[in-house]
Amino acid sequence: MNRYFTEIQLKHADWKYLLPPVILLILTGILSFSVATTHIGNIILIAGTLFIILIYKTHLYHKIRRDLRDQQRKNQAYQMLMLTLETDRPLPYMSDWSATPELSLAVCDEILHNEPDCVVELGSGTTTLITAMSLKKIGKGKVWAFDHQKEYVERTKLQLQRQKLTEWAVVHHAPLTTVESEVGKSPWYDLEGKIPDRKVGLLIIDGPPVKTAKLARFPALPMLWERLAESAVIILHDTHRPEESEVIKRWQEKYDKLQCINIDSEKGISVLYKGSADRSVIR
Repeated sequence: MNRYFTEIQLKHADWKYLLPPVILLILTGILSFSVATTHIGNIILIAGTLFIILIYKTHLYHKIRRDLRDQQRKNQAYQMLMLTLETDRPLPYMSDWSATPELSLAVCDEILHNEPDCVVELGSGTTTLITAMSLKKIGKGKVWAFDHQKEYVERTKLQLQRQKLTEWAVVHHAPLTTVESEVGKSPWYDLEGKIPDRKVGLLIIDGPPVKTAKLARFPALPMLWERLAESAVIILHDTHRPEESEVIKRWQEKYDKLQCINIDSEKGISVLYKGSADRSVIR
């Protein structure tokens, strides 16, 4: 019995699915026992319990269907990446906190269609590798990736070395510093002396983490807008979260020519276009 309980794996995100049915069950039990007749109370308790179980099972059914759909998209995106990039080396695992195959495919697709000379990435990792591979395929350009965690900077550099892509990418450690914008003071990357002196054709935003501040990724455009090319493309990850959705809304209020296309995926991807960029992203 002790082994059974120790092997149960629960995550913080699971509690929002576990607590409501438990609370409803407790309330149903209290209501049933408050009924004067015991027999009627038991009937209410049983009926209420079955009703709660049916609702919860229906919810789990739909959640499993969504998870299977998301997994199918991941598999398809990964296969398309392998075929498009024609790599003879294995790609890193795309799970947990790393970039998803859908994000990697969106980045690859934008590079192949718009052929940016300069790519800037906020938050390094798998996307840095995919970006370097895509630039190598078109035979031009370079990516400058910035991360506030030294551990991820070193991991990304190691992956680039293993894939023999160091000439296509530069990875900088950029500690978070306080900047001022329309959303107030917030931590953002220290890019002083590290950003390339050229127009940015593609901006990939996958950081800072949402836990660092409210609307943590909003400063990206105010800080880099003047450096963006007229036909620049911006890719923002994790847009299923309310914070990132709010960031896009505020960006579009500030920059009226900013157009947005959403890619349905597990975490959500939004591709924003400044000016007349080729809007041929895989959707």
